[in-house]
Amino acid sequence: QIDVGLHLDWTSPFAVAKGHGLSLKRGVLIAALGGYNKSTARAVIEEQLDVFEQVWQAVPSHIDGHQHLHMWNKFFPIALALGKKYKIPCMRVPDESFFFDISAKNILRSMAGTGLAFIARRHRSVLKQMNVKTNDYFYGMLYGGHLTEDRIINLLSRVKSGVTEIMCHPSSNEQEMDRQFRWGYHGESELQALLSTTVKEKIDEESIDLISYRDVAIEGISAK
Repeated sequence: QIDVGLHLDWTSPFAVAKGHGLSLKRGVLIAALGGYNKSTARAVIEEQLDVFEQVWQAVPSHIDGHQHLHMWNKFFPIALALGKKYKIPCMRVPDESFFFDISAKNILRSMAGTGLAFIARRHRSVLKQMNVKTNDYFYGMLYGGHLTEDRIINLLSRVKSGVTEIMCHPSSNEQEMDRQFRWGYHGESELQALLSTTVKEKIDEESIDLISYRDVAIEGISAK
């Protein structure tokens, strides 16, 4: 059985259709102004956890979130509390290096990623205190939906001792992916890059072990 985490959702078209979703811009504004009702948010997240367990017949291997919702300050305490209630051992911390590979072409996305990383890093100590396991390093925010073979090779060269997560969005049907989300992501290209022989050779060269969040839950696991 493969590991499957729960991708908490509040800002996708599916969430909007369900009745609780909002656009990302509006969601961020309401969160910043403290407009979310905690009881409602808890009920929505708990419903997603219940549906996951009913379908998958197991608890999620970890919690992450659409648009990294689980790290937003208003949602993090709720996601953390429910994660403990449902005995979910791990949570993604999307803290890519500050201003990672920043350039004139990606300055806005890089700054957004840095803002997210700043928030996420503040939650690390809480997760440690609550014995929730996490990745140690994270990549994929800046290159989300646009991971090429060269970019993956570059990221693999940066892997340090510990657990590194590279977030990606592979797809076997790019047109359907774009119809649903309209992000302009290149899911099929990412899939081919991930399956590349050159990437596999780089993994071997760097002595990197490919692991899952189930492995992260085991004390002392190391990605390199």
